[in-house]
Amino acid sequence: MQIRDATPEDAPAACIVLKRSIAELCEVDHRNDPSILARWLGNKTHENFCAWVRQIDNSVLVAVENQDILAVGSVTDAGTIGLNYVSPDARFRGVSRALLRALEIRAAERGNNRCNLTSTETARRFYLSNGYVENGPPVGGFGTSSGYPMTKALATPGPMECTIRPAGEEDVDGISAVILRALRETNAKDYAGEIIERIERSFSPSAVLELISKRTVFVAALGSRIVGTASLDGSVVRAVFVSPDVQTRGIGKLLMAEVERTARQRKIGRLTVPSSISAETFYAQLGFEAVRDSWFGEERTIIMERSLEDRQ
Repeated sequence: MQIRDATPEDAPAACIVLKRSIAELCEVDHRNDPSILARWLGNKTHENFCAWVRQIDNSVLVAVENQDILAVGSVTDAGTIGLNYVSPDARFRGVSRALLRALEIRAAERGNNRCNLTSTETARRFYLSNGYVENGPPVGGFGTSSGYPMTKALATPGPMECTIRPAGEEDVDGISAVILRALRETNAKDYAGEIIERIERSFSPSAVLELISKRTVFVAALGSRIVGTASLDGSVVRAVFVSPDVQTRGIGKLLMAEVERTARQRKIGRLTVPSSISAETFYAQLGFEAVRDSWFGEERTIIMERSLEDRQ
């Protein structure tokens, strides 16, 4: 099982998990009342899911196994857990616990020392067993009679080692999620929306799978989470992306160091990179020099080069 950032492409399967989890597992809350179910399920649409994924201050995570979504969770940058639903088919396998832990880690990465949530009656015992305590009177939601405000102090995480390794087919969802998020949150500051949407189509999971068969692709991982990627296509460096929430930790430099090491092993004397406007400063700091601009319609790319022969 892998836990990764959700993408808009996950919407159909994710919404099925959300709706089935509520309808089939939360019966003690909705009591099979059609009006409560209609309100509770009413916002679990493809459009809303995509909006949650694209929301800058919100992280939506999915637990995936064999490309099947087992659970869906979300946490804001302020540490509020909004979703944590598991498919009825994946109960009693530790999926909810693993997803909750991933949400807490993401909250801690955002600088929070506490997570807050409102639990259903169904999940109350689960959260209490995972260290949450009730911190307010019960509140209703979607017409239910009870919802329990809860909070948990997060342990200060120690430094997690970043691992750089070759990508495998099992990584395509994680790679795609990192790239799409970086495009939407970082590159979108320098490029128009239609340009970002066109580039996104080149990095769907199926497109990434094809790229892995043609290039040498690397991933950066913090624990089991993929947080960055880079590839070497002959002597050309391509698709270097780091998840926005860890972009100041030197992960991009670690990826580029592995790309350079691989290039040297292959006796490549000069590297070329078609840099986005967003990444030009990053590559310049690594010794790349701009040689010309390249245009694809309104999209500007800076072609940069660096010799490896004088960097032994």
